[in-house]
Amino acid sequence: MDMLLDLETARRALDAAEAELKDLADRNRRDGDHRLAALFDEVGQELERAQAKLAAAEHQSW
Repeated sequence: MDMLLDLETARRALDAAEAELKDLADRNRRDGDHRLAALFDEVGQELERAQAKLAAAEHQSW
């Protein structure tokens, strides 16, 4: 049970980080800093891959 709780906590943290990255990318894009926006987009894509791995781990733990 503790592992499932840890996985849920990790998923929530990743979701929050993804939302923050999207906000930062959008804000920088509006401010005209497209290189920084692209960097935040790239980090967000890495985060999405981490979320997929986490989802697979959650599925295996059932």
